Amino acid sequence: MLVHDRIIFGRGQARLSLREQIALKAVAKGRGSLGTSVPRMAVPMAATPPAIRARSSRPSAPKTALPPPSSGDVAEFRRLSAERARVSSGKGRGIDRVTPSKRQRADAFPAAALGGGASASGGDGLLHGEAYSVVKSRYSELSLLFDRLVRDYDEDVRSRGSELSAAKEANAALQSRLDETVERNEALERDALALHRVKKDYEDKLSKLKSRCAKAEGETVRLRGELSSASDLQRSRIDAAVAEARDEMTRSFVVRTSEVAGLLAEIGGKVQNDMLNLTEIDANLEFIGLLQGSDPPGLPTEVETLRQRRHLIYDAHDVFGDLLASVRRVLETPTAPAGAVETSAAGDDDVELSDEDDVEPTGDEGADD
Repeated sequence: MLVHDRIIFGRGQARLSLREQIALKAVAKGRGSLGTSVPRMAVPMAATPPAIRARSSRPSAPKTALPPPSSGDVAEFRRLSAERARVSSGKGRGIDRVTPSKRQRADAFPAAALGGGASASGGDGLLHGEAYSVVKSRYSELSLLFDRLVRDYDEDVRSRGSELSAAKEANAALQSRLDETVERNEALERDALALHRVKKDYEDKLSKLKSRCAKAEGETVRLRGELSSASDLQRSRIDAAVAEARDEMTRSFVVRTSEVAGLLAEIGGKVQNDMLNLTEIDANLEFIGLLQGSDPPGLPTEVETLRQRRHLIYDAHDVFGDLLASVRRVLETPTAPAGAVETSAAGDDDVELSDEDDVEPTGDEGADD
């Protein structure tokens, strides 16, 4: 029980005023001077809170030497401490607290005890009266102190209860989160096992595919060898067929080119003769028209004009010959023999002369005859 008193005083020490601390120290000194076996109140040696430091900074009242309490005061103080401890320790377990009427009876008890002591003492009445008043004031202060300690303890209990409930709620939330985490971990473990099995299956399939690929590579090498030999044979056959086709095309092209060259030579000779005959016909018709006119031209002038036209015709013949030679050079054909061209030209001249012989004279010629 005394240990509990020490715990209560230790909890309420941070909330005491300077006057209350001085009173507690005085009581402790009085107990020490009496030499009784009353346990001293344990004052915590913890660091002073900021509120207490702020209170201690105030100017304190001058300390006066107080007389030590009597044995009756000490006994009453111990009894009240035990009762306060019992009330505080029994909180929340169906134990009734101290009511104000009980507190008044307890407050009146020390006065009666002290009064009896005063009647027995005799000669020290004045000194004991002062001591009684001091002890009574101390008792009231201690009563207030105990009330404050009880309130502080109740507040501590309530705060601890609220903290405990909050901690329980937090613990429940953490437990639920822990359960969820455990479930997730179990699901992840199952997924990991499934993935491990899938990975093993894929590794087995991969090893089989690798063996198949090795076999396929060997087959590919063999097929490449066969294909290379077949391609060489086919290439040789293709080369032979291409050479034969090229020779055949060359021969046919040479034959066709020679035929084209002959036709071009024949066309050239015929065109040349046709041009000459056409020019001569145009000149004769023009000359006949001049002769039939009212103002016949002079012969020297006409001779000169015909000569100029002949030069132009010869120039055109040379140009046509150059063009025909260029065509033959492009076609790489041999030049047609001159005798054949002259023969064809002579045949054309004969045809043209026979045509001129068949021309009937116009009405002017019949008139001249």
